[in-house]
Amino acid sequence: MKVAFWGESAQSNAGINMRAIASVFPMLYPEVEVGLYTADTQRRGTAGKSPLGKRRVSAERPGSYTICHSTATESKMREKLCFVDCGSGMDCKKRRILKQAELVVVNLRQDEREIHHFFLEEARFLPQSLILISNYCSQSRLDRQYLERVYRAERGQIMILSENTEFDYASARGRAMNFVWRNRMPGSLRNQRFLDELKTISRFLLRRTGFVYGGALCEQKNK
Repeated sequence: MKVAFWGESAQSNAGINMRAIASVFPMLYPEVEVGLYTADTQRRGTAGKSPLGKRRVSAERPGSYTICHSTATESKMREKLCFVDCGSGMDCKKRRILKQAELVVVNLRQDEREIHHFFLEEARFLPQSLILISNYCSQSRLDRQYLERVYRAERGQIMILSENTEFDYASARGRAMNFVWRNRMPGSLRNQRFLDELKTISRFLLRRTGFVYGGALCEQKNK
């Protein structure tokens, strides 16, 4: 099952949001393997990782990510869930990956031009999509109810990640996943709300990609 993360702009944090969402899976669904990949073969990963360096979310060592320096083709990806960071912008390769994905997580900011451009120009190419608004401010005119009403988005198709300066600080230093794992225990209300939002998104992803889950078990439909 492939889930592609793509953003309308570089500031929409597609890759950061992908890693944050992947980080909650060992907490909720230790039976589900999540592989993280990047679609941009021109860009090197951090710390010398290969462009297709694979990070496996380990149930045995929650919060740790084993790096497998692999250049395996997409057909060799055998995780139950495969998250692909498509970055921002659009070209033939990214459009192909987005069309092949079971679900596309579209990362947007609360920016009117960005949102308007997506719904008018790109949305028709991505029928199987979840829209994720990060750094969400409930006081903005462009709140979730406004987007559902004006752009006729399905109820539940738009999800949010609230503003969180601590997370922004950690992600700017490449520590988005560490931040999520560090805050898995109850802490500040702001961080707990942020973690709850990540968990809500992860549950939605499992439902939309054909997984059913109950208790500690998670299995694929019609396997």
